[in-house]
Amino acid sequence: MSLTGNAHLTSVLDFENLSSVGGTLTISNNNLLSDCAAQGICNYLDGPGPAVITNNDPGCNSVTEVENECLLLPVQMTYFEGAATENGSVQLSWQTASETDSRYFEVEHSLNATQFLSLGNVKAHGTCTTTSNYQFTHPRPAYGTNYYRLKQEDTDGKFGYSNIISIVMAQPSGVEIFPNPTSGEVFVKKGNAADCTVKILDMEGNVVMEKDHFSNNLIDLKDQPNGIYFIEILTGSGITVNRVIKA
Repeated sequence: MSLTGNAHLTSVLDFENLSSVGGTLTISNNNLLSDCAAQGICNYLDGPGPAVITNNDPGCNSVTEVENECLLLPVQMTYFEGAATENGSVQLSWQTASETDSRYFEVEHSLNATQFLSLGNVKAHGTCTTTSNYQFTHPRPAYGTNYYRLKQEDTDGKFGYSNIISIVMAQPSGVEIFPNPTSGEVFVKKGNAADCTVKILDMEGNVVMEKDHFSNNLIDLKDQPNGIYFIEILTGSGITVNRVIKA
């Protein structure tokens, strides 16, 4: 990944969730860029990944300068992880190595890793130099892939994001959709659920169709543009989310 020769680049906040660069991370010749200490970049520099950082504004002129700025971040995150439990929930846990004026962690959830909604807040420990452990339970995640991230906010209102993690919840055998891909019509097999609520969302998380008391087996996407959609089916036993491609 290369951020080079951008005369208008002043922030690297978009790289809070950076997990890999597919080669060498290069940040150079950005004359207005003085702060490269986004959490994702700090995490990358803390690992084995190679990097070239030079000829930006002071504070972002070398790998050493950026690593020193990373040490001053309000929260040093050790890990953020999650796991599905036997009762159908998701247990999230994370650890910080140190905190400075940390106010709270907001747990956010997504079905497409793009649009996130808040699940709730966990109060932070404020200022400490020892490890702190946190947990949060998502009691009713969707079936399929669930994405999570943490938004950490300081007492002065500044905030940053953790990396994004994904947890896969097993689909119940009684719920299926077909054909996939489809040219328009999608048939829904609901198992023993005679009545349910169906929402169809696009890749941006917008609801393009919603059907309450859905009792038949047909969803018609013929009037929707080609692309990827998420079919969310709510029955008495939980929520099932299926991804379908209209082509």
